[in-house]
Amino acid sequence: MLKNDTITLTNSTAGTQDIYGNYIPGVSVSKPMRVNVQPYSRELLLKAYGYDIEVTKRVMCEVDADIKEGSIITYKGIDYEVKKIPWDVGHMEVVMNVIY
Repeated sequence: MLKNDTITLTNSTAGTQDIYGNYIPGVSVSKPMRVNVQPYSRELLLKAYGYDIEVTKRVMCEVDADIKEGSIITYKGIDYEVKKIPWDVGHMEVVMNVIY
């Protein structure tokens, strides 16, 4: 698998309250990854996997437990939200949509 693109994966944890009722904000963790990014569409996703959701890109990479639905991926300065992970055996195929 070609890995000629670089993305930044960002996951945020939810905020919590301490024993005194004070809000403790969540932590945001980012890491760069070498992947293959391809243009993708709702029609291709529906035909290949049966999901009918709006997507604009597909990322192919090694299996990584940090990538999950709702994660934010930054690619070429544009933020995308991970919508589905339809394939994760041997490698991951992650579909995402731009965040406006």
